[in-house]
Amino acid sequence: MVVKAFFARNREHAVFLSMLIISLLIFYNQFISSERTLLGEFNIEGIDLYQQIRTDVLTYHEFPYWINAWHGGMPFYQHSEKSVVFYTTLIALIFPNPVAGMNFTLFLHAFLLGLFVYLVLVKFEVKPLFAFAAAFMVIYSRFFNWIAVSYVHRYGLLVWLPLLFYFLYKACYANERKKWIQYSLFSGIVLAVQFATGGLDYFIYLVAVFIAVFGVYLFGKNFLQRAKRVALVSAILLIVFLGLSAIRLMPLLDFEKVSSKQGDFTYEQFIGNKINLKSLGDFRAQVLGIGPSPQDQNLVIGITGLALLMCSSFLIRKRIVMTLWVLALLGLLMSTGTYILYPMWKLIPGFSKAHHVHRAAFLFVFATLLLAGIGLQYIADWLQRKYRLSSIKRNALVAGIMVLILFEFWIFPWLHDEISPWRIDKKLQDPEANWYKHLEQNALYQYLAEEKLGNEVFRINNYGTNTVNGFAGIYAMFLNQEILYGSISIWIPEYMTEYLTISNREPAKLWGMLNTKYVYFNQPLNVSGLRLVKRFEECSYCLQMYNVDFGVSGPYLYANEMYLPRAYYAKHAVLLVGNKNDAINAMYSIMLSDFFNPVNTVLIYGGDKAVSDFDSEFLKHVDAIILLSGTLDQEAVVKLQEYSQHGKIFPDVLKGENSINMQDLSSMFASFGGSYDAVEKVEITKYTDNSRMLKTDTKGWLVLSEKFYLFPEWKASYGNEILENTRANGVNTVYYIDGTAPQMEIRYVPDSFRTGMIISIATALAIISYFIWQRFKYRSERKARHGGQS
Repeated sequence: MVVKAFFARNREHAVFLSMLIISLLIFYNQFISSERTLLGEFNIEGIDLYQQIRTDVLTYHEFPYWINAWHGGMPFYQHSEKSVVFYTTLIALIFPNPVAGMNFTLFLHAFLLGLFVYLVLVKFEVKPLFAFAAAFMVIYSRFFNWIAVSYVHRYGLLVWLPLLFYFLYKACYANERKKWIQYSLFSGIVLAVQFATGGLDYFIYLVAVFIAVFGVYLFGKNFLQRAKRVALVSAILLIVFLGLSAIRLMPLLDFEKVSSKQGDFTYEQFIGNKINLKSLGDFRAQVLGIGPSPQDQNLVIGITGLALLMCSSFLIRKRIVMTLWVLALLGLLMSTGTYILYPMWKLIPGFSKAHHVHRAAFLFVFATLLLAGIGLQYIADWLQRKYRLSSIKRNALVAGIMVLILFEFWIFPWLHDEISPWRIDKKLQDPEANWYKHLEQNALYQYLAEEKLGNEVFRINNYGTNTVNGFAGIYAMFLNQEILYGSISIWIPEYMTEYLTISNREPAKLWGMLNTKYVYFNQPLNVSGLRLVKRFEECSYCLQMYNVDFGVSGPYLYANEMYLPRAYYAKHAVLLVGNKNDAINAMYSIMLSDFFNPVNTVLIYGGDKAVSDFDSEFLKHVDAIILLSGTLDQEAVVKLQEYSQHGKIFPDVLKGENSINMQDLSSMFASFGGSYDAVEKVEITKYTDNSRMLKTDTKGWLVLSEKFYLFPEWKASYGNEILENTRANGVNTVYYIDGTAPQMEIRYVPDSFRTGMIISIATALAIISYFIWQRFKYRSERKARHGGQS
């Protein structure tokens, strides 16, 4: 009875939401599949996200903190463009495969966006018919559809934009104290949900929502009282947001120290790509959607949308309409790169880490299309009053306008032979096309997958790749491969822009030091150390970006004859001591030299440490110390005198030398010897994304082709000790093993994640407790008002 009564009260809403669902099923019919999905360059990243989570949770029974597949290994959860602690994680686990989960997410996001726009406008006293029309315009607009079928993490953020706007607005204008507090809490919750999506390059532009809502609210009588409300709302919202987001924020701040986000963009870099509106032609193309380059038409609202927007201006005295107009103007000014952005870049945290301001266009599209729905109601009511239109004629008018909007958004570009705003890959036109067929037809990757069935751990690399785009990383994820690059736009500079750039001078040797066993390319190679294995049949069906992937299926596969295992023992070690730049330059110069053989020798990076900072026991196992810069104090001299009894010093300052004798240095390295056929491999008995177990029954320098030295969260447990992760051979990690323990476990334990999780859980419990307390308080007050009867 309760359910029946609910639907009876909300019959009109149920009809419109049912229509919304039916339209989505028709519009996105190609996604009703567990095999076929939109295989766009960025959309596909959502599928690999689901694959990563499913593999780790269902196979290894652990949540993925680290990803082995890309960039030679890097943090997974700490990546700002991955929505990990989010409802998409549950979707990834519930659905039978990543493609099904991805497709359901698209439907869910599109429905939630329409639902939230509809509910928000109804709350703002827009009639259901016109609220539905606005929701229809938003979810089928070019910009929101482009986001929907390309950037799953960004779409997830934008879905919650209507609720953020609504709760923030109500927090300002609510009269009752408990109401504005509750709305402030809800605003903080929604903002935290948006932060969790992974679309942080769009998240920063949400500041415009706060500027628009607070700015219009402050405009009026009792300024000080209004300012006090804004301050209190902001404080509550910020506390809730920071508390709930700690589980994600703290790891991100940790990762920032070593990632490509550790520095700031200049103002010019921050602007990056912007939308040009300098001429009538630009306006036609960018706002009306008439003209070339539809892929850049982020502001498109169409002629009909613009007309309805103008109709809403007759209601500009209404606070909600005024606020949406301000938000639309801010979105326009930000996305076109005006100087309104400078103080934001200068003063607001996060802005200097982002670039490409054309992304702020979502604010303009969102606000203008909500205004278009309000304008549609205004003009329909006006026509109904003036010409006494019947409800049937009014509804027919609205339906016709919605069809016209859809025509402008989608049909019109195709009539002009322009690029589809959906950017659907042509391979999807084949009714048999599906992602798993792409995997099956990549013969080269299938061959490499067979190679890994023996549980050997190795990496592969495309000879021509030097960037972060492309589809290779997706094939790697699904076929259990690990690659040197990957489709992630945030990277570790020491690895990518330093090591991999230098490695192009001696690819076989330096890639081999990164455990790269196979190299492939779309052309024949004549590179020392690379031996042709096979020329595979080319996969014309496979997805690739030809200027990035350089043949995602080869067809030429080469074995690296200078390949080194993921973990192996080196008998000799040379320590480089000096300032950071000198030590790095010397390390790579030696690595590139002919006399250095990594099979039996490891270069240990001492960084800015002084000789006196190293433990004497540690130095006993070092064959030579290379002094690169800095002064020697008495403690260092004493330590060097002790060390000289069993090791060499370059230059030998104890004998008055002030420069390195290169002939002696090269002779020493040559004497260490070593053969790739006789490398002493360390057996890895357990290998997951988050952990390693190594058999360590031999004494020596254990070299690990992992950049664990950058992450203290990787804990190396050896016996009762936690060994220090020491940088070696460019971006490898080295440990000295004394052979007293049969095995060593290395596990990724992100303390920042755990601390953040505790803070977030505590915050969530506090919020729940507040609402429970409010509920009991309300019931007590109600009981008192009714003479003790509830």
